[in-house]
Amino acid sequence: MTARRTDPRPPEAWWSEEDQEWVLGDKDEHGRLTGLVRRWDADGRFIYESEHAAGRPHGIYRRYDHPGGELSQEGRYTDGRVDGVRRFHRPRTRSRSRRGRDTARVARGGTRWSRYVSTSACTPTAT
Repeated sequence: MTARRTDPRPPEAWWSEEDQEWVLGDKDEHGRLTGLVRRWDADGRFIYESEHAAGRPHGIYRRYDHPGGELSQEGRYTDGRVDGVRRFHRPRTRSRSRRGRDTARVARGGTRWSRYVSTSACTPTAT
């Protein structure tokens, strides 16, 4: 008897050596990503989705880096560049993020999350 697959990645997803993530999305005739592209980390956790055109992000994106797959940031790309407001969301639970920092401590460390938005760079507004 074979073991049941338990991770939520679709079987069509492929491993991107460059990004070190699993990717699912259509490609155009030139092999570039197009349409809705979804990504999973090496452990199979869903972490990202965005629209693509000609191989570059173009449209709304959402990142789910917080514990339990909570939304951590969202925004819009135009021709591969962040365009407009980039919103960062505070996690609901205290935990360590994928990048190893204590997300609750960062939130208490002087950042006012309700103002944690940027129109260009990803820099928090300190209180």
